[in-house]
Amino acid sequence: YTTITHHEGTVHMFLEIYTNTEDYEDILEYLNRTGYVKHIYIMTGTNHIHASASAPEVSELKYLTNMVRKTFADKIKRIEAHGVKEVVMDKYGGVKL
Repeated sequence: YTTITHHEGTVHMFLEIYTNTEDYEDILEYLNRTGYVKHIYIMTGTNHIHASASAPEVSELKYLTNMVRKTFADKIKRIEAHGVKEVVMDKYGGVKL
């Protein structure tokens, strides 16, 4: 499995979404439809979704986070967005474009 962790000219973030119930298929579908989200994971623990996203501008990722928060306000207990400040190690070397 190889992924691009860092691509020049883009900003990256990780979303941590904790939902109120296990009924979160619509959130997964929404994330899957966006062009920004590159990976979606269902995490161990209770109702936890992890997603990675990238875009040319930080404002686009902020918009994505706000839209997810607003669209699914009744289902989301907590949402966190963390930007990637620096890639310290990429063991797999990413994909050469």
